Formats: sequence, structure tokens, C-alpha cells
Amino acid sequence: MRLKQIWILYWLLYFFIYLPFTREPDVFKSKRVKGIVEEIEVHHFSAANKTQTHENPFLKFYVDSNEYWFAPPISTNYLGLYQKGDSVTLIYEEGNPKNVKIAAVIGYWINYSELAIALLIISIITIIHSAIKNWKKVTYDGPEELE
Repeated sequence: MRLKQIWILYWLLYFFIYLPFTREPDVFKSKRVKGIVEEIEVHHFSAANKTQTHENPFLKFYVDSNEYWFAPPISTNYLGLYQKGDSVTLIYEEGNPKNVKIAAVIGYWINYSELAIALLIISIITIIHSAIKNWKKVTYDGPEELE
């Protein structure tokens, strides 16, 4: 199988088999509700000489006329996509509205740790495939035996 075909197959399997069955709350058994961004929490992270800022939305939503709040983990970075007053779709576990996430590509479908692991796996496959493919081309041009 060619490297391009392996790469395409891997990502198709990743996005259509792995992702839908590993999301929490479960994408098939969950309910959706609209929430409003009430505040933006700003978190600053420093490492060596670099400072990084994450802006996370603090959301309010209602389920069966009960008010709930959702604050994503500090480590989650929504890349400044949300502003105060924005309406956001949330996905929550039926019967447990406290188990909630923003129903968006970043944060629900894709998180950085899984993406890093996926890229590591495809890198390893690429290196192994390239090594095997080029193994046949290796020749030894060492000194010839003297008679």
C-alpha cells in the first residue's frame, strides 16, 4: 500500500470511527441546548521566556428551567473564538446537565492531546514505511577483497 493511501485510510478511520464513539458526553445519546457566554476567563501561562494566553468562555444555560453554568478546563484553548454575549450550542448528557461541553470542532471533536498522538502515530508509520521502501535501494560500496 502506498504511503498516501495509508495516510488517507488512517485519518478516515480516526475521524469516522474513533471520534464519534469516544466523545464525552456521548454524541449519540446527548441533548443539545443553547447557552450564553456570560464572561471570558483569561488565563496566562508562562514557560521560559514565553507567555501564552487562553481565553475561555464562562457559559450559562437552562435545562428544564434550571440554571446551569459551564466553565471549561483551564488547559482548554478556544483560540478566542467566543465573545461575551455570544450564543453557543452545548451538548450535555441526558439526565446529567453538569456533564456538558461546547458542541464545536475545538474542544469537543478535536482536543490537542489526541491530535498530537494522532500526528505522532502517522509520523511513525511514515518513517517505518520510508525505511522499508528505501531498504531495497541500499547497496554496500565497501572495499573489494584483494587477491
